[in-house]
Amino acid sequence: MQSRSRSEADAGLTSRSLEVAALPKLVEGASPATWAAKLSDQAAKLVDRDRRKCVGQFFTPLPVAKFMALLVDVRPSVRILDPGCGTAVLTCALIERLAASKACRKIQVVGYDIDQHMVELAGLALEQAHRFCSSRDVALEFDIREDDFVTVARAGLAFHPDLEDSTNDLFDVIICNPPYIKLRNSDSRAAIAKNVGAGVSNTYALFMMLSAYLLKPSGQMVFITPRSFCSGHYFARFRREFFRIVQPAHIHVFDSRTETFASDDVLQESVILKTLKMPRNPAKRYLVSVSSSVGKRDLEKSRFRKVSLDRILDATSPIHPLRLPTSQRDDRLLDYVDSWPRRLGGSGLRVSTGPVVPFRAKHYLSSLSAYRSGKAVPLLWSHHIGPMQTTWPSKKAQKKPEAIAVCEGSRELLVPLRTCVLVRRFSPKEWPSRIVASVLSPSEFSSLTHIGLENHLNYIYRYDSSLSTEEGVGLSLLLNSPILDRYFRILNGNTQVSATELRSLPLPSLDNIKRLGNLWLKKNTRWEHASANAMLRQVLKVPIELLEMERALDNEQN
Repeated sequence: MQSRSRSEADAGLTSRSLEVAALPKLVEGASPATWAAKLSDQAAKLVDRDRRKCVGQFFTPLPVAKFMALLVDVRPSVRILDPGCGTAVLTCALIERLAASKACRKIQVVGYDIDQHMVELAGLALEQAHRFCSSRDVALEFDIREDDFVTVARAGLAFHPDLEDSTNDLFDVIICNPPYIKLRNSDSRAAIAKNVGAGVSNTYALFMMLSAYLLKPSGQMVFITPRSFCSGHYFARFRREFFRIVQPAHIHVFDSRTETFASDDVLQESVILKTLKMPRNPAKRYLVSVSSSVGKRDLEKSRFRKVSLDRILDATSPIHPLRLPTSQRDDRLLDYVDSWPRRLGGSGLRVSTGPVVPFRAKHYLSSLSAYRSGKAVPLLWSHHIGPMQTTWPSKKAQKKPEAIAVCEGSRELLVPLRTCVLVRRFSPKEWPSRIVASVLSPSEFSSLTHIGLENHLNYIYRYDSSLSTEEGVGLSLLLNSPILDRYFRILNGNTQVSATELRSLPLPSLDNIKRLGNLWLKKNTRWEHASANAMLRQVLKVPIELLEMERALDNEQN
């Protein structure tokens, strides 16, 4: 392990493995955070993008770093940890805030990074931060270590089983933009994730969980991460354990999937989460600050509001999602949809995922000619599904096989053909709606008893009987509707629509679902949001302000 400390900086240590001539020129009196951001830009040019992606390294944009630093409450003496420091942009932004406040007089920093280049660059940035602090009579000590935070932190926890009750080797503030990679089962860190309660083999969640343990009582933690941890079965255990240790104090939502880390071509909804390590009194009502912006460019114009913690952490749902309502209209929408009497999974309905995984079933994938000769049945993929419409075979030429052979080996991959609702598991970028659903009716394939469903589809069905046509159409209409799309977006930050999340969705009464279906069948119209809204208004008496929510949200953001 190599370490870069203040004593080495005093000795005039310079970058060993980077060309000094390649570094940007340091301007006298430059902001430490600005200098660190320039070092990040230079590192991004010197390190291959595929290499950085492989280790989950995405540099924090300077506006985001400054925004995150502003979320930290100032104290006279602060011990800071940055578990994945990179060039120390986040740490330098925080140091600037603390030193400029005139209320903080002592700062200690510990940082980790596995990349020797980053350790050296972070050291250079923190040397500038030291000069910045010295000019303001603030004492700064730093120690940047070339090591894997996960293995170091886990070793420390192993020796301190009562760490939550200790104040030794803990931190007042932990600030981080953690690496975003999914760990293989063979990676030792995957086992650590399970042992410490993270429950998922994902580095960013593991960094969050370990950091929660390393906070002092009343300590603050500010992370920028993908929004994926907020919902779904995969992160359910993580949410339960993480929010047992800390509680949310501020959440910032980026509406754009692309802008926050645009330089790295990241397609991912991101959130900034501030949490506090403090006991929760069940009798007390806690408020969480929620802010939102399109991306990093309009952070200074972010919209802020206070929301009850009970509304953010939904204890009534079986998967305990973290819901992020960013407006009063979102609040009213949650109240309205939550008032529906049942959840999809408790309505006698089941949700399954298409069993045909193409690379595993490649020997059975077949052609339209095989279907026409009676040797295969249709294989439906996500591109066959549009709002309220199933189109098979595709009208456009497809490279993907449109059928699956019927034989002894493929029988377990085939699904009994009965009325069900098909839902895309992933929403494509070009679709304005997160949920895309259509009805599969046996009448479309009258001579068949089974059909193939590819793995990127979910299907909703009755286990012991068949959905009626009216039920299937009504449920499909509801899932495609703007009101349920917005509800889903409040609790889901993925492009993925999981079976677990579908099961947890509230539903109106079965009679009203049938009425919606009958109304659609009588109108025999093509899909339009306006038509769907009119039917929802007629059958479910949805308040007009909720039906116009999408237009109102667009106006707020423009």
